Amino acid sequence: MSADGPPGPAFQTAGERFLATQLDLLAPGSIVVFDLDNTLFDTRPRTLASATDFDALNVSRWFAALELAQVRHDGRATARCPELPPPPEPVIASFGAHWDDYFWRPESLALDTPIASVVRWAQLAREHDLDVRYLTGRVAYLQAASHEALRRIGLEPTVGALVCKPDLSVRTGPWKCDVLAQWKRERERPIGWFMTEGRRDLACLQATAPEVPGVLLDCSFESLAISLHPDTPTLPRAF
Repeated sequence: MSADGPPGPAFQTAGERFLATQLDLLAPGSIVVFDLDNTLFDTRPRTLASATDFDALNVSRWFAALELAQVRHDGRATARCPELPPPPEPVIASFGAHWDDYFWRPESLALDTPIASVVRWAQLAREHDLDVRYLTGRVAYLQAASHEALRRIGLEPTVGALVCKPDLSVRTGPWKCDVLAQWKRERERPIGWFMTEGRRDLACLQATAPEVPGVLLDCSFESLAISLHPDTPTLPRAF
């Protein structure tokens, strides 16, 4: 890769080496694709804020000791974090319902923080004149807020480059594979990569469209029991 690559030490992982090679090999206009939640954006601050809001509304302190590192993939899992005083099941259920609402409010997306290492790969892709697209399991009513979130971190998508899932009835993994296949048909060259922390999404991609390279961002939310090809390019742990 040329000298304008990401700052810091030499690439240490297969994922970093793969992306650097792809940036040199891909023709201008080639499509590369990024997931959003826990790939470009760390969503844990959203859950932390929902816990603070829950305590404020209920005049309680169930989550007073909750720290960012203790946040899990949703409200119920976070409430059951073994490092916290265990709330009773009715409280867990109530917080789970609160999280379902608070976490998916459009205004809550502003609480996310960018994952700098992944943002840098998206920036480099743009600098190499690649067609950077965003494919997310967020549903359609979050389209405008997602567009604004990308704009805030300098990755404003072009028209049609941000695609949200139609609604919650649609299974995320197969739907993403269908969209990637549609995008692949648009061009005479292959998609350069699809980057996500979602092991389920990558497992679906590897089963149905193995010609599309998947890049895994290591993330604490995804179960290692979900099997991926052993040579899957993997980026260092995000959190």
